[in-house]
Amino acid sequence: MVFQWEAIMYPINDRQYLKICAEIAQLMSISLSSAKKKVEIQIAKEGSKTIQEKIQVAQNVLEICKKNDGDKL
Repeated sequence: MVFQWEAIMYPINDRQYLKICAEIAQLMSISLSSAKKKVEIQIAKEGSKTIQEKIQVAQNVLEICKKNDGDKL
């Protein structure tokens, strides 16, 4: 049996990160869970490891949403 451990992402419970995700959710009119998933996909693409890197990715996604007036990424 082969497991893909790299694909498993543990939930991030940092307040700043969650606040940014909540802003993304509000701008895109989606659930917090969906917003977190969008950010987590981007984190995986960029290979971010530390919480600070992950917060920066979330901030970048938020800025993109603001520029696009909440339209889809």
